Amino acid sequence: MRSWFAQPAKEAGAMAPVIDDDLHEGAQKKVDLSILSEPELNSLILLVDNGVRIIEPNFFKDSKAVKELKMASPSLNEHTLLTHLKSMSGKGIIDVDTTDPVLQCPQCRGQDIRIHFSCQKCGSKKVHKSMIIEHPFCGFKGTQKEFLSGEDLTCPNCGTDLTQRVDQIDSNHEEYYRVIGSFFECESCKHKMSRPEIAFTCSNCGNQFMYVDSIYEGLKKYLINDDVYDQILNRNNVKVLIVEDFEPEADVIGYLIDCYDSEKKFKVEYASTGNQAIMMFRRELHDVVILDLTLPDIYGLEVLEDMKKIKPDAHIVILTGHDDRETAVHAMKMGASEYIIKTSEAIQKIPKLIERLLSGKKGTT
Repeated sequence: MRSWFAQPAKEAGAMAPVIDDDLHEGAQKKVDLSILSEPELNSLILLVDNGVRIIEPNFFKDSKAVKELKMASPSLNEHTLLTHLKSMSGKGIIDVDTTDPVLQCPQCRGQDIRIHFSCQKCGSKKVHKSMIIEHPFCGFKGTQKEFLSGEDLTCPNCGTDLTQRVDQIDSNHEEYYRVIGSFFECESCKHKMSRPEIAFTCSNCGNQFMYVDSIYEGLKKYLINDDVYDQILNRNNVKVLIVEDFEPEADVIGYLIDCYDSEKKFKVEYASTGNQAIMMFRRELHDVVILDLTLPDIYGLEVLEDMKKIKPDAHIVILTGHDDRETAVHAMKMGASEYIIKTSEAIQKIPKLIERLLSGKKGTT
């Protein structure tokens, strides 16, 4: 155990979540959001910041969700958001499911549609369907209207009360009747037709349209997957990578950062080898790296060199137990932000050092 180590790892806090290569393969994926336009990205941020993961087809009918979104962005409208969602799904940023086809209004895409018939001759909507009835016992055939007597069916030819509908051709009991056909009749012009025009009225916008003008297709349900959601949610977090092969030391540094971080804006990750650190850094592009020089696989300065190539503006703090001025000068020339000798006092100042580096202020720890 090194001399600066002030307390046992169990007292310092939870064990550091060191990610080995196998775990890394299942880790959160970094999504390239740079392919989105600025308005698309703003829409995505708006949804995530308001806790929206799933956008159902009837999302805009949820007054509470829409009200919260419009409070956050007064210029929000359904058409713009749906356009952005469609574009983002096409770019593979968000997922989309499609329902079975449903009838939709061509004007507002509403699905609350009222169906009514219209006369082929005069266009009137006062069209009703009527059955053609046969009384097999006496052979009389007529319209439903002719057979109706109040609420009962009575044969207008022989006066028999008809009580049971049958479909068998050979059923000729005097109280039986059969429906042998149907037609539509316009109440306005009395025109009879086998099939009227079918028209629709949208309950949402009042638009009236014919079937040929309607939209009949599946509805889209958009889903923001966990990788994208978490990446947007944590976009303002400061990502810190501690590269240290001695786990208790990494624990203490992480514990000190966590105690200092009252706003919980630091997201701390750990690596125990140089190659693992480079792999994690390439994926997450950490803002700050606390880098030990003596690693089990490669020298820390090689890690520093690779990281500065990947992200030149990253703050990389060299942490070592050796007070070597020549190495310190070389590290600073390679782009290191600080070079710290492992003493108890210096370790305890790491959280403030990170804060200072992020603020761009110069000074000493």
